[in-house]
Amino acid sequence: MKPPPPLQLVTDPASVLHQRARPVRIFDGALRRLVDEMYIRCEEWSGVGLAAPQVGLNLQLAVIVYEDRKFAMCNPELLSGEGEVDATEGCLSLPGMAGIVRRFEQVTVRYRNPQGRGMVKNYQGWLARIVQHESDHLQGMLCRERLAPGAVFEIVPEDEEEVS
Repeated sequence: MKPPPPLQLVTDPASVLHQRARPVRIFDGALRRLVDEMYIRCEEWSGVGLAAPQVGLNLQLAVIVYEDRKFAMCNPELLSGEGEVDATEGCLSLPGMAGIVRRFEQVTVRYRNPQGRGMVKNYQGWLARIVQHESDHLQGMLCRERLAPGAVFEIVPEDEEEVS
């Protein structure tokens, strides 16, 4: 049997980016293969996170690849957030653009891993920002919809671009 084609990045205004994704219900080998493929594409595209809608899949699944951390979240739910920080964010699905986005500095998130095991984790700093960014994708929200007061989402020179 011929292997499926590699995942392709979906960019705005694709409708899959603007709708709430369906929950993951089946935690099997196919899901774990998808997660592995998403890790590969995330790194290939120089991202720190990648949500299933960004590869055209209406599924509540996101992978995070940041520094020494690499994990996948299915059906994430933000339980709490503390502190607020404004920082520059970009998005693989909004290429060449960025803006100042306000996010919680620290979050507690409940999700299932690709094996279906329930997890509750605390994240801080940039990792908390990435988790929030990817979770937003699963709700049909892009980072430009969370701009800090007075901020604009604009084209950024390639050498200054931040990607989430």
